[in-house]
Amino acid sequence: MVVPYLQVEPYRYTLGLAQAADKRGARIRQGEVVGFRRQRGRVTAAVLATGGEVTADVFILATGPWSGKSTSYLGDGMPILINREQCVRMEVAKRLPPFGLTAANGLTIVPKVGGDVIVGHAGRADLQTSFEVNLTTEEAKMSLLADAVDLLPILGEAKLVEQRGDFEGWSPPPKRIQPVLGRLPGWDNVYIAARFGTLGMMMSPGAGRVMADLIMAGGRAPARFKNMLEVLNPANQWSDGHSKVPQ
Repeated sequence: MVVPYLQVEPYRYTLGLAQAADKRGARIRQGEVVGFRRQRGRVTAAVLATGGEVTADVFILATGPWSGKSTSYLGDGMPILINREQCVRMEVAKRLPPFGLTAANGLTIVPKVGGDVIVGHAGRADLQTSFEVNLTTEEAKMSLLADAVDLLPILGEAKLVEQRGDFEGWSPPPKRIQPVLGRLPGWDNVYIAARFGTLGMMMSPGAGRVMADLIMAGGRAPARFKNMLEVLNPANQWSDGHSKVPQ
């Protein structure tokens, strides 16, 4: 199967968002969050590994595959399954047309806007609950390279640049991809947006707009998003239907 691939460069996209936020007056802080300061049903600050704190009126947890850990700081960790999808990046002498190739076995070849080519097995997820699984392997690399050359022989002349494993966060069975969008159960000023599988980058503009409108409305779902947010409400997707607030 051959399909056109509309795409963005992740680094440039993220940098563009940060620059746009900066121009609108946002202050960007970097650091590893290791916990939260809280008072009754509200979070007052995010605690950093350096010992510093970041205070705010509202907190949004958009931590992808790490969402189980970030939510565990505030009660029961959100159920989430983790996949590390192995892929290789190749450098070709002549830029390929912007069309993705997908074989019957799920192998996908994606020419990137910068000229490199990404090869991976789309939809072949080995879902786990730990990050200590599915590390990049020599076996996976050789399998990808062999399948890629079978599908597109010109890649036999390409240069291998990188082998990597991309982390993904998925919803538990019976769903495969069902995001969570909304207020974290048990907390007045904490929201979460997570479990997008491989679609996080593509869905981020829409998810950001929905979350902004939800927060501006004080946590009450705007009419145009109401039905969707009822389905994706975190309170409906926890293993026991709620998150326990620490005393």
